Amino acid sequence: MSGGAAHYAWTMCASWDCRLTWLYEWQTLVAGSAALIAAYIAKKAVQSQIEQADRHMKEQRGRRFIAARATMPLTLSDMCAYAETTASRLQAFRKALSGTSPGAAAFHPAKLPSASISALEHVIEYADDNPALVLALQRILSNVQLLHARTSSLTRTRRIHQLNAGVTAEERLLDCALVQAGAGLLFPFARLRTEEVTDGLGWPEIHNALLNLDIDVSAFPHLAEVMKLAAEHGKSPSDW
Repeated sequence: MSGGAAHYAWTMCASWDCRLTWLYEWQTLVAGSAALIAAYIAKKAVQSQIEQADRHMKEQRGRRFIAARATMPLTLSDMCAYAETTASRLQAFRKALSGTSPGAAAFHPAKLPSASISALEHVIEYADDNPALVLALQRILSNVQLLHARTSSLTRTRRIHQLNAGVTAEERLLDCALVQAGAGLLFPFARLRTEEVTDGLGWPEIHNALLNLDIDVSAFPHLAEVMKLAAEHGKSPSDW
């Protein structure tokens, strides 16, 4: 109600009872309007606090991701070192099985890089806006743990006698190459040379990883045959 209309209503009231009634109704309207305004202001204040908290949390997660990313060169190197140590021991084990005393052959699994696994898990935790990175790290962690589980089975004497341990050892060399190649693809990102993570893990990358692991595929007929058949049937290394 405008000021003129309010003045007109006030003067039109003949008695004080009328005027008091009008004043009461007017005050109720004013109080209601004030309450609505106060509620709106409170809502905006709460929204501002929530937005500020969200920005703070996002900034904090961003800083944690930067910190986690900074450790990636070291953690990826640890993954490669684990693959290299395991590959070296597998080759020695395979050679011992082909020697004059295959029954004396023994395989000793490399120590799982638990600290580096946890570090890569932290990268995954804070990589909210990079699904390609998350997928690549998930594959590395999965392949590392799978390699550890599969090579640990070679320490069981009964299993060595029951299965063709030489063939199994050659197949595990391919597992080592998967870890090596997967980590190798992420080094450019880890070293801040690019912001993109590409899923380019194919058989050429596996061959390069085998070379880096000092594995001569021609010396392992079963491994060469497995890789040949997989490529001919259109299977990617990730399907191994």
